[in-house]
Amino acid sequence: MSLRPNMRTMPEGFLRGLVWDNTVSSIKERWMLFKKLTPFELPEGFKPTLEDLEMMASKEPARECQYQEKRHLGFEKPFKDYGSRIYALEADQVFYIRLRLHERILPDSVVNEKSNKRIEKFEKEQGEPLGRAEKRKIRADVRSELLSKALQKSKPIQVIIDLHQRELWIDQTTERKIEDTLSKMRSGLGSLPVTPFDTTNLPLKLKTWALESESRPEELDLGDAIKLIADDGETKSSVAIKHEVIEDDEWLRITAAREVEELELCTRDIIFKLHSSGAIKGIKTLTPGAGSGETLADEFYEDLWETLTYLRATRRAIEGTPLSDTQTTDQSGAV
Repeated sequence: MSLRPNMRTMPEGFLRGLVWDNTVSSIKERWMLFKKLTPFELPEGFKPTLEDLEMMASKEPARECQYQEKRHLGFEKPFKDYGSRIYALEADQVFYIRLRLHERILPDSVVNEKSNKRIEKFEKEQGEPLGRAEKRKIRADVRSELLSKALQKSKPIQVIIDLHQRELWIDQTTERKIEDTLSKMRSGLGSLPVTPFDTTNLPLKLKTWALESESRPEELDLGDAIKLIADDGETKSSVAIKHEVIEDDEWLRITAAREVEELELCTRDIIFKLHSSGAIKGIKTLTPGAGSGETLADEFYEDLWETLTYLRATRRAIEGTPLSDTQTTDQSGAV
């Protein structure tokens, strides 16, 4: 497959972000658009259109929590002043979707402190201790009063749908946020039949790559961090080795005796940690000319395209299979 961008629809300034300059001073480190990603597979034949996704996003726009809501998840635009809530590329076969989660900040310690003071006051006035039911009601009333006044925090949740590869990626690793995101999308689309990646062989593959007993794909090199786990059947212990020079014999001995839970890998520009679950974490890039785009749209397109490129390279590495010959995009964007 050709990973050439669609030259006709590419924002101005995109090529400037890809120019390679061999001088060290031109290389800047910056965070990618995504810092972590969890993968899912889409079934064959599942092909939502741009219109389907626009309809999904319009049903529940992002907003702050209202009344007694503790949290609210809704869809927002990819970036300010963009005309749509869905960012499409590769002839509407790849979609970037952005949600925002608003949550109220109300620690249990604050609720308990105010509840205890109110309970103490009532008991002093009545001259006898309150029952359990009365205490529960007071705590519920206090929580309700504080919740409506509580400050709110928000954070984005990002999703990539790649219909070429039949994949969906979410930039979260916590189970609740992943399930909330899938549930919100499923509600808007009517159906979203995703399954986790089959990573049965991934722990062994990570270990053989680390020991260099199996050659890695050309696109990937070893980074300088690894997380190992020892399991004696009763307890698990882990050791993280990072930014250290280890003698070959010692490296082989330590790694051979443990399971590899996480391995840092890199391409020419991308550094990331591949977890044995298939999740990708700690994504960074060394991109010459970083920040050279003249507009936010330039920078956004660069980051999104780089993300798509290394996700596909990583999937090829894990599976050991090339991309389909049918997945070729020409300069006109036709597939």
